[in-house]
Amino acid sequence: MADRYYLKRKNLIRGPYALATLQKALDKGHIDPSDLLSTDQRVWVRADTLLRVPDEASRPPVSSSGKDQDGDESLMEWLAREVPLPPSPATPPPRRTATPSLDPIDAILLAPALGVDAILEAIGRVVGGGFFRALALVAGRLGHLGVLLATLVSSLEFGRRAIVEDSLRFGLVALCCPVLLAFGQLIAWRFTDLCDRMVDNTPTSASGTVLFRLLGLVLFLAGVAAAGTVTLTVASEPAVLRNIELLLVTISGLALASVLVVAGVLFLSPAALNLQTDLESSAGRDGLSLVVTFIKAPLAAARFTSASFCIVGGVAVTAGVLTAWLDCTADWPPIAISAGYAALLPGLTMPMVIYLVSVVALIAPEVQNAILRMGRSVR
Repeated sequence: MADRYYLKRKNLIRGPYALATLQKALDKGHIDPSDLLSTDQRVWVRADTLLRVPDEASRPPVSSSGKDQDGDESLMEWLAREVPLPPSPATPPPRRTATPSLDPIDAILLAPALGVDAILEAIGRVVGGGFFRALALVAGRLGHLGVLLATLVSSLEFGRRAIVEDSLRFGLVALCCPVLLAFGQLIAWRFTDLCDRMVDNTPTSASGTVLFRLLGLVLFLAGVAAAGTVTLTVASEPAVLRNIELLLVTISGLALASVLVVAGVLFLSPAALNLQTDLESSAGRDGLSLVVTFIKAPLAAARFTSASFCIVGGVAVTAGVLTAWLDCTADWPPIAISAGYAALLPGLTMPMVIYLVSVVALIAPEVQNAILRMGRSVR
């Protein structure tokens, strides 16, 4: 192992090579005594400290006959005929990836807990096996369909009103509406892809996932309870649907409930958040993984949540416009159209906001450390 050296010239590293091969290269003038050698690519020494330098009279000058006037091309051609020693494969110690089996007595005493744990793991396998990503993909396509329907019926409605009422204002709205919705759809599409890519490119590991799964169960139940509360409130007070302020509050409540449900489903399946189990993870790494996973959860849910808002908004706008065409005396279509646009706006902009906030949250510690290092260097 001590006879294996890397060769460095002008920040270009080659090797490793046997010391005898490097001595032959020095004797033939292919390397210079000032070139650097290292066994670990961290500590470098001059070649003449390890190799025997021939006399100036007998040693040919370093070749400069190749394409590179400094002789690198000639060196490469010569070393190509030499067979470098293969680098020794790194053999990291085996890491534990599975929980040790329980003693039979402990298995009996912990039977109820093991049952709950098995149920949570089964839910995680179902959701984490690409199920959530496939569901989000289908929801995303339905969301894009909702935006297209809203764009079509809105343009037709505003165009009709511009003709009937001879209004330039409605004509301009009919022209601008599809452009704005198309621009919003572009933002949602591009940033949902960025959110998914950030989750895929940010792996984390923790010594256990039970905390995340329990948190997911709590969030899921809280979301279901919030959705049930909002639904019962609307069912008992139908007047809420005729008041635009109360309707917006209702939509906000349902949005919060959907976010809680989606976050719960994601935490129930850590694999969907690119979180792996490493039983040798330290407490500090577990804490960092917890923070990063909390940041990645909105990123992973961005596509599904954005699509949900777009579906609701597209259906509301389409239903309101079609009802207004069929029954001009109905008083709720304007409310439905307004509520639809109120849902489309966050649906189209949410992925961008989530992405930017997550990027800031992820780089904030690095920026803080850089500022502290600059302050110490100034002092």
